[in-house]
Amino acid sequence: DPDDLDDPREIWDCERMIRQKAFVYIGLSTLSNNTVGAAIGSMLLSDITAVAGARYNYEGNRDSVAVLVDEAYEVINEPTLQLLNKGRGAGFDVTLFAQTVPDFAARLGNENSAYQFLGNLNNVISMRVIDEKSQKYVGARLGMVPVQRIEMSRNTGTSTEENVIHFRGGVSYSLKEKEAERFPVTELQSLPNLHFIANIAGGTLIKGRLPAVVG
Repeated sequence: DPDDLDDPREIWDCERMIRQKAFVYIGLSTLSNNTVGAAIGSMLLSDITAVAGARYNYEGNRDSVAVLVDEAYEVINEPTLQLLNKGRGAGFDVTLFAQTVPDFAARLGNENSAYQFLGNLNNVISMRVIDEKSQKYVGARLGMVPVQRIEMSRNTGTSTEENVIHFRGGVSYSLKEKEAERFPVTELQSLPNLHFIANIAGGTLIKGRLPAVVG
């Protein structure tokens, strides 16, 4: 209690956490009370964004700060968008975990706002995705590739001339090219557990599997 001089507990805020290079885990328990959890999460992200702004404006040497937000669609707000857009200059690396694109649209009010938000993410790592709109979002980040196809045709025929039978035949090949998905988006729903598709900033594409730690 900041107004109780006899309260021995220390007061922590996001700036102090970052300056002390602390590892902080905050459980919002949104499953039990989504309203309170979302409100607290939004305030924390706003405070983190304010710290990022102060570091960007007034500090030269900046240590890297990792911000990981699970079920991000429940707590994102306008300051979070600013953190994604400009936080890298202050040394902030933000990772958002979510289920589907429509979850962001429901939180932000419409799909345009959701895609504006998601457009500020440099890297996209996707595990199994069932939702069709989310599949299209991931597929668009993976891009298209030219695919070549060889077609072969054969023909044969006969003709008769002066009681002589003539045979003729031929084989022809043609090379055709068309654009195809680099990774079929419908296959995203069939990825095994711990398998993922990733599009890393700079155009690096990865199909991988997370190691399973059994203990």
